Amino acid sequence: MSSIPRVVERFPQFVDLSFRNKPGVLAYRIAGSNTLDGAYAGATTMFEVTQGTVFRSPGIRARRVGLLQESTRGLTRAIYNPEDYVGGALPHDNQMAFLRVQEQNTAGVWRPAGPIMVLPPMTFFSVASPGIPLVGTAPNVAGTVTGVPGPNTMHIVLPKAFHVVTIRNLDGGNSLFFSNDEGAPMMEIPSNTESMYIEAGVDPSLYLRGQGGTVSFVAYLSMMSGQE
Repeated sequence: MSSIPRVVERFPQFVDLSFRNKPGVLAYRIAGSNTLDGAYAGATTMFEVTQGTVFRSPGIRARRVGLLQESTRGLTRAIYNPEDYVGGALPHDNQMAFLRVQEQNTAGVWRPAGPIMVLPPMTFFSVASPGIPLVGTAPNVAGTVTGVPGPNTMHIVLPKAFHVVTIRNLDGGNSLFFSNDEGAPMMEIPSNTESMYIEAGVDPSLYLRGQGGTVSFVAYLSMMSGQE
């Protein structure tokens, strides 16, 4: 699976992402979208960063911010201003963004994009126990023999672990399947049904798929305080 960066800092017009360096990786490509469905279908490339270096977008360099004092040994950093890339499907700084990362291997080949990473506006990070609303369309993906999430399942990564998730299946006929762990069986949410799961776990991931067709859904996730 492609790398999932950690959000080090989030301020107005300032996003600092950190990757742990991995063997066999030359660079990372960061792409974004203003919708969950857009990110799943194919996010828009914003920039690339060579492994082991620090990337600073034009707006960050112009303001002379993002000059790191701490050691970055073993890390790759990407510091950017979302406003540098606004346009088309790329959102403004005060809007929620959905990011995907690709890794370039030592042969120069870009691997498939990783999970969809939710990057909320900076106001999210100023609240002790924030919540995130999501609206999207789960892909029509066949279930696996064991019931665990399979290839092409929509995999969403939240900025913090969540302890309560409420999901409503908006489809009139098809079921929605959900899991919060890649090794756990997916649970069915019938059409036109809302389900709530308590103590969903410490893994900040959400896996969704439709059965019989694509399935529209809405979800609200309450984040754990103090977890990143």
